[in-house]
This record gives sequence, C-alpha cells and structure tokens, in this order.
Amino acid sequence: MYDNGKYYCSELIYDAFLHSYKKPLFDLFPMTFKSPKSNQYFEVWADYYEKLKMEIPEGQLGCNPGGISTSDKLNIIGTIR
Repeated sequence: MYDNGKYYCSELIYDAFLHSYKKPLFDLFPMTFKSPKSNQYFEVWADYYEKLKMEIPEGQLGCNPGGISTSDKLNIIGTIR
C-alpha cells in the first residue's frame, strides 16, 4: 500500500521521481491480488495479509515494478545478461 510508512521497491523509485520532479512521474493503479482465471485471491497473498492481520488492499492505489517498467516515460537502453 502506498504511503503507509513502509517502502516496497517500486515505491522508492516512485517517490524518488516525485521528489525530483515535484509531481508524480508514474501513475498509481488499483492493485489486485486475485487470479484473473478464478477471481479468487492468490493463496500467497491471502496468507500474507492474514499473518499481518490486515484486509487485502484490493483496489487500493499502488505501484509495482512491472507497472513502472512498462511506463511510456521510460526508455530501456540496454539489458544485462
């Protein structure tokens, strides 16, 4: 969850650009923890949030590495093999 006092890796990148540009560079999107095939929560996420004694933050805004990597604001200039 964004802005909860903890950092997920992509949140650090999001905030670094936010701080530099003084406005969001990347978009936040509603998060989902459900399988697109069954519309049921993935077991790993259900267990994770149960251990935290938290509701699964389905639909709340957030970011992830995959989402940032597909942003049209980035240009991939190489890869590491």
